[in-house]
Amino acid sequence: MDSASLPEKNSLYSGRSFSPIAADELNDYAAECLTQGLVVACESTSDFESNKVAEEPAVSSNPFIEGSTVVLDAVPEAAAPVVDFWTVPVVSRVETAPVRSQSYDELLELVARARAEASVLDLTPGPDDALSLSSLKLRPVSAGLIAPLGWAALFVVFSVSVLSQLAALSADSCKQARINSDKGNYQKALMASSNAIRCNPFAASAYYERGRALVHMLRYNEAEDCFNRALTFNPDFAAALDARAALSLKLDKPQQTISDTYRLMALSAVGLNTYQYGNMAVAFYKTGRYDEAIKYYDKALALDADSLSLQLGRTYCLSGKQQHRQALAACDGLIKRRGAQAKVLALRGYCLERLHKLSAAARDFDLALAKEPNNPLFYNYRAALLAERNQPAAALKDYVKAADLDRDNAAAQHTAGKMLAQAGQSKDALRYYDRLAQFPAFVRSFDQNQERAALNFTAGNYQASLTDLKRAIELEPDCDLHVMAALCQAHLNMGGPARETIAEAYRLRPDSPSVILGDAQVEAILGQRLSAVDKYSKLLLVRADSKEALIGRGECYFDRQQWASAAADYKRAIALGESSAQVKNNLAVCENVLNRGARIKLDLPVQKTIDLARLNDTDLFNKGCQAYQSDDMSVAVIYFSELTRRQPTNLDARINLAHSLEGAGDHGQAIAVFAPLSVAGRLEVKDETCYAHALAAAGLYDRSISILERLHRASPANVSYRLELTKLYSAAGQLDKAIGICRDSLAMNGSSEEMRNFNNVYESLVTEQLRKKDCSANRAVSSPAETEG
Repeated sequence: MDSASLPEKNSLYSGRSFSPIAADELNDYAAECLTQGLVVACESTSDFESNKVAEEPAVSSNPFIEGSTVVLDAVPEAAAPVVDFWTVPVVSRVETAPVRSQSYDELLELVARARAEASVLDLTPGPDDALSLSSLKLRPVSAGLIAPLGWAALFVVFSVSVLSQLAALSADSCKQARINSDKGNYQKALMASSNAIRCNPFAASAYYERGRALVHMLRYNEAEDCFNRALTFNPDFAAALDARAALSLKLDKPQQTISDTYRLMALSAVGLNTYQYGNMAVAFYKTGRYDEAIKYYDKALALDADSLSLQLGRTYCLSGKQQHRQALAACDGLIKRRGAQAKVLALRGYCLERLHKLSAAARDFDLALAKEPNNPLFYNYRAALLAERNQPAAALKDYVKAADLDRDNAAAQHTAGKMLAQAGQSKDALRYYDRLAQFPAFVRSFDQNQERAALNFTAGNYQASLTDLKRAIELEPDCDLHVMAALCQAHLNMGGPARETIAEAYRLRPDSPSVILGDAQVEAILGQRLSAVDKYSKLLLVRADSKEALIGRGECYFDRQQWASAAADYKRAIALGESSAQVKNNLAVCENVLNRGARIKLDLPVQKTIDLARLNDTDLFNKGCQAYQSDDMSVAVIYFSELTRRQPTNLDARINLAHSLEGAGDHGQAIAVFAPLSVAGRLEVKDETCYAHALAAAGLYDRSISILERLHRASPANVSYRLELTKLYSAAGQLDKAIGICRDSLAMNGSSEEMRNFNNVYESLVTEQLRKKDCSANRAVSSPAETEG
């Protein structure tokens, strides 16, 4: 170890005053020397690490554009450049002298023993031992100080020896980390690099190796922190700059990629390699600086002209510049040279769509999907085109297909749910919102909570709706949400809380017509007809054309058998455009009572006729299965319910009924059917999974978690169980357990898609945990201190 700087550093302490000096003070001084020696030796080791150079990282296939998504205002959600980062071992220019390596614990034991020996020395000075610095220069050193100074010198020399051992141990652990990373043993590499940091907390290469392992484990935030530390100790560490530049693209920090790559260009005498130029191009593309992006794509293509991902990236830049004709020509050239590959066809379809050649665009999207029928991104492209061509049903089908293919994509679930809700398919929409609720970000989204609350309210799931509304109100105290929450409480026979919630709505927006209407509806639901009539009348004085108030007051009159008043309100509502069958039927009943003998014409909705009596048990089962396969869950429930009534001991009928109820969004009834079968141990794995989903959708997280934990113990290699458990723990507010499962899962082997899903959930969980800590800290600061008495 190079310790040339030690004398200069330690000279700062050799002039310390010795008047008078006691044994304890000298021991503290020796310990201080040891501490300073540690700092010096570690800085020397850091300087040694800075002399290392890194070879160019190897590049995986398709590193820049293929397989991911770039989203810009003018460009579709197409392939964003994400680089699979890995590097080759770092080669040292300097070889250290061989040093016998000792373990970290042995070295600490030696230091402790040395300090113990120093503490038993009898170094108490005599009456004449008080010496100042000036007196040291004028007369010889007292004999009483020779022993203390000698021991101190020996202690410092021993300290340097210990530090040399620690530095050697750190370098050896760092080497093991490099070897394990090269072999793909990232967990071992992480442990070795962590040990290297413990031995030498100032070694830039140790932090670099730890970050390198964490990148492969998809723990991106922790990896970024390691690279930042490495560059703090050595700002010119080329390998760390290169690693952070690639990682910043994954973390959506393109400006950091640009800064680090500029620094690499300044350090390199021979320029950058292909993937470094490609990363720079991608970073400029993501910041909307398309000309700069094209410049670096051209530099990368000069080194690798056959790279399809680079050529695609350059073509996306042309689309970003609204040069769709040039981009189309580039796509045609790629297809001519490389064949009709799916991603090129999808990009050409987008260019054709932007040029208003919709038929040709649809053809290209169909061809791309024929080559990659399970690519959810292509379905999203085609769905947008179909919506533009005024084919909402076909567009909705593609959005739903994309969401089913990419169940761990929260945005896809949200889009499918919203499209289904707009199409009036509330029950189907709820299924996708229930999936969306499993993601940690759901609890922080005001829009998503209020959207699912409205769907649950429409479906009559008032308890579930109330849960979502409370969460949304915590995020944003909206007046209309208070009204809906009060209606839910009224439906649940919670009269007191319902009226308190309405009072809060009045406080937020006094004399609001929507609040008055909600107040009247709450009273009507609670059975207080006269009070409801008064409130409806109050609203009609403000808004005489309120159909909701007329219909509501008419129903109150109808229930009280005040036929003339009810008929008058119904007629006014129909004159204002109301066309519901219920209003027309009630009006017919009123007129019949008022005019005895009048003919009643009821306006009934079209219904599907199912003659269950004519079907035998086999027909019921087959038709139920057909309805289930066609996703017509409500019809499947009818068939399986009848079959269960006829054959109470038919296990298959009961299980199919439970699955159908869950598919129809009737979670409570599904749980009621599943529960006794689960207790009896009659459910298979797929049935237990469906049961767990029903429990989670109903907010019974503890019971759902217990089922999935049991399934996970029985099949620990099943990644889907771990992911479901993570989401359930998060939904139940147990963030620490959810984060722990994510960390364990990221350390295991799995497909890149599975690891990407876990990383997305992990990042969301860590962000939520930090947000809660910040909120707790803010509440602690803002709350007044409590005093006794």
